[in-house]
Amino acid sequence: MLRKLGKGDPVKYLRDINWQDLGKQSATEVKNIVKGLRDSLDDMSTSWHYDLLLPDAAIEGMQATVKRLDDVTPKIDQHMQQAAQEIGQRVNKALDEYQGQLPIRGVTDKPTKAKADELEPPKGNELPGAKNNSSNNTKTKKARKISNRLKYLGKTPSKTSRTGKEVIARMRKEGKIRDKFGKTQFKDSKGNWHPLSQADMAHDPTDAVRWWNTKGRQYGAKSKEVREWMLDPNNYTLDHYSLNRSAGAKLKETYLPPINKLKK
Repeated sequence: MLRKLGKGDPVKYLRDINWQDLGKQSATEVKNIVKGLRDSLDDMSTSWHYDLLLPDAAIEGMQATVKRLDDVTPKIDQHMQQAAQEIGQRVNKALDEYQGQLPIRGVTDKPTKAKADELEPPKGNELPGAKNNSSNNTKTKKARKISNRLKYLGKTPSKTSRTGKEVIARMRKEGKIRDKFGKTQFKDSKGNWHPLSQADMAHDPTDAVRWWNTKGRQYGAKSKEVREWMLDPNNYTLDHYSLNRSAGAKLKETYLPPINKLKK
């Protein structure tokens, strides 16, 4: 195969590989991939578009992954160098064992060289048998349906927003936020402590659907009055996501259409 590709003697070719340089090149490629992934997650976790669609836990998970990738990236060079050196040692050991075998003797009792059948290099960029999935990648994805809550009230502020920080500060004064073992915890509506990452911004004392149906809908969707109510920290508390979503599912009310037209 290597002769067909113009690389000459395969043993000499493998002997001449600079494994240290190969390790550096591999590290650069891996870092480029990691950086691309890191930047994509960072863009998503700070994008208002994804902040509208994803729960707080998903955004915080992406931000935590970004931090882990930042911690891992400086170590890639060292690990790739070690891996390349180990591969090089194993290849050289295999070549030593290969060259140490006795030559095959034919019926004439004359030494003959063992020769493996050489394969033609694959043509094009695809391996034989590989299926082309490009058609699957070009399929148009269905747009996610926006809920009436998001359409009428707009986005709920996250824990890291100005509103969320004010809620956390208030709950800390109330003894419902604490730092333990270097981690921030909150007390849920049942009196149990949980990591802050498991908290939802829960409306309290008035649920969002009830306020909208009785007051908000007369102002219009995403109106100034509606957004002011949604951004008011006095309308929120932190509760465990399981309790908050369970309470929301138990409500029998649904969002009524706005009396005024939707705000463009």
